[in-house]
Amino acid sequence: MKGNTRNDTGPKEVLAKVLKCSIWLEEKTAELYFKISNRLDDQYTAHLLKIIAHQSKSHAEMLRWIINNTLKNQQAELSVPCLKMTGEVGKTTVEAIEYVERREKLTLRDLNEIIGKLEFIEKGVGEETYSRILLPLIKTTLEQTGPQQATLEIAKRMIQTIIREEELHENLVKTIRQNST
Repeated sequence: MKGNTRNDTGPKEVLAKVLKCSIWLEEKTAELYFKISNRLDDQYTAHLLKIIAHQSKSHAEMLRWIINNTLKNQQAELSVPCLKMTGEVGKTTVEAIEYVERREKLTLRDLNEIIGKLEFIEKGVGEETYSRILLPLIKTTLEQTGPQQATLEIAKRMIQTIIREEELHENLVKTIRQNST
């Protein structure tokens, strides 16, 4: 018997899983940046990290909008092992959060230790993921499922905004590294 059964994974289900885990990763990334910024004495760096954190939260909200307005029936029951699905980037993010939580304050040495992880995370959630994987998946899936053209355009513009801001995050982290060594 062909077609979508409970065990089949169609494009809408795949997209819903990818979006849910992208939301999870953006929220974890925001949590990490907020935790680091709250433990730093260097207000210049702390403020840059808060900007990244706020934008990461915004990315999660944009992705949530995309899910809610394009895959209305897909996300309600979906349970996704996002730590496993996001691979090394997700694992590194969770480990970095745990590292920061074990410290009341972050020293320059602590920041230098974690900055390499931040660079890895930003490369992992950057343009590569969004422009080469997520955007084409969204476009193809939504064209097949037929949401309003305006919804598809808004979703594409949101992903393009996320891509630009992820590039900014990567550059800010590089700047922080240069200023902290």
